[in-house]
Amino acid sequence: NKIDFYRNQGYNKVDATLKAVERILPPGSSEHNAGLAVDIISDDLDKNFRNTKEYKWLDEHAADYGFILRYPENKTNITKVEYKPSHWRYVGVAAAKTMKASGQCLEEYLGKETSEKTTETTTSKTENYWIVNTESSDLNVREVPSTDAKVVGKLKKGSTVVVQSKKGEWSQISYGDNNSKNGWVKTEFLKQK
Repeated sequence: NKIDFYRNQGYNKVDATLKAVERILPPGSSEHNAGLAVDIISDDLDKNFRNTKEYKWLDEHAADYGFILRYPENKTNITKVEYKPSHWRYVGVAAAKTMKASGQCLEEYLGKETSEKTTETTTSKTENYWIVNTESSDLNVREVPSTDAKVVGKLKKGSTVVVQSKKGEWSQISYGDNNSKNGWVKTEFLKQK
């Protein structure tokens, strides 16, 4: 596992975990798990995927079908994930075309750039929280941290969730069977177990 790999290189547990997350996302939190992304490869395994005809076609046409290169080479300082030429995410045709035309990555498009001024913290995978203080019987789980964002799930008061990260007044959570679902809720509705 990547955490052990970095621990064996002398990193402490926290730093090894943060370094590993740059390469591989925690279980249940990837865009693949959410059904939003695919890895596309070529029959020509001897070539770097970026140098294949498949990559060149995707680079030119993916936005026409609603897909973006999720982790571009020139945006690793923003995405905090290494360049992955084979990782393509569905965002919808309009968003994909806008992002391609502007040269933005998903974080920039959503206004979620990570900078020194951003208040985002990553939590341990073992920190469990309960849903509390819901105004209605169910709490809406959002696709992105915004009350205008698409609702991707609902949670009942007392449900257990795992907080992956916090950004301002929002928390990114994993929930459901084996924490296989992901989304955002307002932090005010969470209480640590």
